[in-house]
Amino acid sequence: MLGPAVLGDPCTAGFLEDQLGAAGAGRSRRTAGGATTTVTLADLGLLAADALALSRTDLERLAVEAGAALLGADPATAQADAVRLTVG
Repeated sequence: MLGPAVLGDPCTAGFLEDQLGAAGAGRSRRTAGGATTTVTLADLGLLAADALALSRTDLERLAVEAGAALLGADPATAQADAVRLTVG
């Protein structure tokens, strides 16, 4: 499945991927129990160009939901612990 950025402007999306490489936005998440996990753009089914089209709030919400699912936790009780962008 192609992401919205690739469908909207494949040349720009390709350029961003070429420049950033295998970019991943690492987002550490903590549950009430203190467990943590890291969620990447790939985990969210997004490319770097897709992530740039989202607000930070939307991107963090998606990452919290995915992190909670990875931990088997309730997304309503999961919270952002730290946010960092990692470019590989």
